Amino acid sequence: MKFGRLVLCSGAAALGFVLTTAGIASASNQWSCWHWEKSTIGTQTAAGGYWGTIIGSEFSQWESGTCVNFSGGSEIVGDAGFYGATGWLGIARILDYDAGACAILKADALMNQSYLDGGSYSETADRHVACQEIGHTIGLDHRKGPKNQTCMNDQTLGFPNFDAHDADTVAAITVGCNGGGNGGCDNGGERGRRKCNDGFDNDGDGCIDGADPDCQ
Repeated sequence: MKFGRLVLCSGAAALGFVLTTAGIASASNQWSCWHWEKSTIGTQTAAGGYWGTIIGSEFSQWESGTCVNFSGGSEIVGDAGFYGATGWLGIARILDYDAGACAILKADALMNQSYLDGGSYSETADRHVACQEIGHTIGLDHRKGPKNQTCMNDQTLGFPNFDAHDADTVAAITVGCNGGGNGGCDNGGERGRRKCNDGFDNDGDGCIDGADPDCQ
């Protein structure tokens, strides 16, 4: 059983694994070269009820803990449904893209209720899957190994949250998260999104904790 799966649609499934893009920082858990060319992305929670709450809260977590801003729209859609015995609990799909830039234009994150609603999975597991699939839609790949206590870990289902490394990766690969690429320490700041004493460059501006003017 796969916790999460990544798919590039539009009939060009090989592109995501062969293209590279100049100017996108290397990151250890980036999904090939895929990234967003902007930091404000329109999102929509299509599911209602329990799954609407789960998906909506995970969208909020990614927004509040990273440099991306989610606005109303449908560039990323989160949904849940009974998709049958597919072999995956959740799937992230790139539905439209700019192949030359390796940029995501439209994606969705789907939770498979055929498995998840069967009584074998806890709410923590459900949140782990939703967190992971949304993470994929903003350009992150899986992270393996027991030390990676993050929802991007695809070998266990105990972590409904991402970690600081995931947030730093998002900042490194998302155009607009680094203040338009000026490389300075005054381009967006911590913005109150993460603590200023965690030892990480949370906003991707090259400054850590007390060295970041936005933390002072």
